Parts: sequence; C-alpha cells; structure tokens
Amino acid sequence: MKAQLNQLGARSRAPTPIYAPPSQNGKELAINKPKAFDGDQSKFKQFMQSMDLYLTINKHIYQNDDQKIAFVLSYMTEREAAVWKEQIINQYTHGNYLALPSWIHFKMILNDSFEPKDRHGDALHKLRQMKQGNKTAEEHVTSFKLLLHEARLVTAPEHDKIERFSETLSDALALRILNSENPPDTIQGWYDTAIKFDNNWRRTQNFRNQFQSKGTKPTTDNTPKKTFGSYRPSTPARDPNAMDVDTLQTGKEEKRQKLMKEGKCFNCETWGHRAKDCPRKAANQGQTPKPQIPPPKKKVFKGKESFAHIKAMIAELPDEEKDTFWKTVDEEGF
Repeated sequence: MKAQLNQLGARSRAPTPIYAPPSQNGKELAINKPKAFDGDQSKFKQFMQSMDLYLTINKHIYQNDDQKIAFVLSYMTEREAAVWKEQIINQYTHGNYLALPSWIHFKMILNDSFEPKDRHGDALHKLRQMKQGNKTAEEHVTSFKLLLHEARLVTAPEHDKIERFSETLSDALALRILNSENPPDTIQGWYDTAIKFDNNWRRTQNFRNQFQSKGTKPTTDNTPKKTFGSYRPSTPARDPNAMDVDTLQTGKEEKRQKLMKEGKCFNCETWGHRAKDCPRKAANQGQTPKPQIPPPKKKVFKGKESFAHIKAMIAELPDEEKDTFWKTVDEEGF
C-alpha cells in the first residue's frame, strides 16, 4: 500500500486551484452542506463530489487531514456507512489516542469500500430497466443522459441511442413522436421533441382540469311545465284543399329571425341598415336613401374573456362532440 501511495504521489500533478470567496471573520461559507451517506453505492459518487466541493470552498476552516476526515465521518451516520465508520475509528484508535490516516489514504479506503465495482455494467442494467413513469420528459431526459454517460454510450451510434431512449418513454409519447410529420433522426432531436410533446400534453391536461373544476355541465330539462287545469282548446278540422298559410307564416318568421341575428335588412337582405332605412325601398318611392352603416366589426376577445368564451362554446357541445374535441386537443395540441 505504501508503494502505491508513493507511486500515486509521483504521478500526480499540482491541482488547479479553485477560487474560494473570502470568508468573513473565519466563518464557514453558507452553502448547502452534503447530505448524509447511508452506504448506498449508487449515491457514493455524488456524496464524495459534495464533500470535495464543500471542503474546497471552506479550506480556511478544514485546513488539515484530521479535520477533513472528521467532517466526512460526521455524515456517515446511517446503515452500512455508520457500521463502516465505527470500524475505521476502532482500527485507528490506539489506547485513548485516535491516529487517523492521511486524507489521501482515507479516500482510497473509502473508495475501495463503497465505489461500485462495475459502475458501467450497473448503468447498462439501469438503462434496460428504465421507464419514464410519472416523470416529466425533462426530468426523464436528464436521468437518461446521466446513465448514458455512466454506461459509456455517449459516443454510441445515433440509432442505438434513439432505440434505447424510445424504449424508456411512455408508449403514448413514443408513438406520438414516431407518427409525427417529421420524426427526428438524432438523439438530441428525440430529446427536444419528447419534451415539446410532453409539455404540450401537460398544458392541455391542466387546461382541461381548470375547465372541469370551474365550469358546470349544462343541463336541459325537456319536461313540460305543469299548467293549471287540463283544458286544451280543440283545433278545427282543416280544409285539405286550402293553402297552408301556417307553413308560409312559419317560414317567413324563421327568415326574419335569421336576418335579425345576422343584422341584415328585412327588405333587401344586406348589411348596414334596417328595413325602414332601406335604400332600395327609398329609391322605389323616389326618396333620397340614407347613408349605409358598415357591418359591425367582429369582437376580439382578450385574456380571461377568451377563456370564458371558449369555455362557453365547449359547454354547449354535445357529449360526443366534447370527447372528439378533447381527443383532437391531445393529438394536435391547443
């Protein structure tokens, strides 16, 4: 072991200094401290990176090897890590005196005890088992990239990375990307498209939930209203040879209602004036027609008005058409 340490020291170069902001009155810099380590090998690398960063930034506090080792051991308080700490302290205790090893030697022992022996194989196994689940596409892409790096597959062929990534996505999202107009042919394109489609779907779900929580389903009551008494006037028998005046009157009234809704003249059926001011009628009577008013401009909805307008339109749709609407929104976005 001593020969290995000497060889390691001979090969090592002076580390590049990392800037540490000046402390105030010798106090520790207020940054997030490392999380406690419980012996989980998959979390060991992150634990040691946090330790190295914290000790580097606060090197004015932890100036010697004993202080650094004591700081690391103070965070090994759970499960296998706590047992390992107890063994190390017992090993280096001589009578009433604790003689800890050097910082470099301590890190070598620590790495040998907790660093995964086959980190690349473990990463490959995790890639095969990986599934998106309830995670957002952004979170999933980040996790996938980290495992890809751990498994040393960053430089693998694009089609291999795309195949691995697509198998980890939810079935609906993977099919949506494959069936898109221009499916991506690079792994970065798959990352970007998955995040885009997933975010769009989540916004749609949020909109739907807001609509359903704030809106009320319209109800129609076709039950005839009760009336006092049961008297109904009798209808006289119709002459089969007589003109159907009621039908003509009904058709005329429907036409008037339609023209009224569209804001058109009853006489000439055009925009900009009412029947009493109709220029065609005035010309027939030898009068000077009044100037025509241009048709009303279409109202432009803004902000909350747009939401209320869309909400009202959806509420008026039959249930079958609502299902078709939401399905279209899920497929094409909103």
